[in-house]
Amino acid sequence: MIHLDHVSVRYRSGMPWARTYKDAAREASFSIPEGSTLGLVGESGSGKSTLGKVCLGLLRPDAGQAQLAGEPIYGIGRRRPGTLAAVLQHPEWSFNPKLTIGRSIGEPLWRTGITRDEEIKAVVSILERVGLSEDYSSRLPNELSGGQRQRASIARALVTTPKFVVFDEAVSALDVSIQAQILNLIKELQNEIRFATLFISHDLAAVRYLAHEIAVINQGKIIATAPAKSFYSPMADSYVRRLQEASGLIEVDKKEPGL
Repeated sequence: MIHLDHVSVRYRSGMPWARTYKDAAREASFSIPEGSTLGLVGESGSGKSTLGKVCLGLLRPDAGQAQLAGEPIYGIGRRRPGTLAAVLQHPEWSFNPKLTIGRSIGEPLWRTGITRDEEIKAVVSILERVGLSEDYSSRLPNELSGGQRQRASIARALVTTPKFVVFDEAVSALDVSIQAQILNLIKELQNEIRFATLFISHDLAAVRYLAHEIAVINQGKIIATAPAKSFYSPMADSYVRRLQEASGLIEVDKKEPGL
């Protein structure tokens, strides 16, 4: 479904006579089949969100290719509305505080040419699928709890039945018990709708639970890719081992320098 082939992205900043450059992604390659989840793990500033933007067609790579089902991804949201979707770290970013939840969830459908009655039915249906009753459609975002807002955010992302969804730190701001509920919800909905997923997080334990395969990124370069079950055993790369230890997947090696 999603295929990145040696994708590189360089950010430029400063005036022309004092231009600086930062390589946010360096020859990144991976594929995500239909109905599958790739977990992308790394510390802040490692390039995770940059690759997420590339996969959503919001950022054109400086080198390499990014494709959705064999078609270039960049700009695909304008060509094929509803094909791609994203769920962000803070669910309130997905909603206009002055619009009801129902209107916000239905907004992605406005470009598909459906009638108002069809929109209402679709909103009610997706709310039920994420565990919220029809009553929530008339509420404002500030009337929902954090977990309820994230469920509504997921409903907004999936209302168009997209082929690919990026979850960018989608559970990191939630309590542990709510995190588990949201992760289970994502699993259930993926089994139903069969969308491909890029799950971005700094929490290897959460990614290990949800993903089929995990890629670790450091300073813009993917340094390890393996099936999720492999991450319960110490990996050869020292950076990956530290992520495993920080997430509690393996015991801390006290002989490791600097620990």
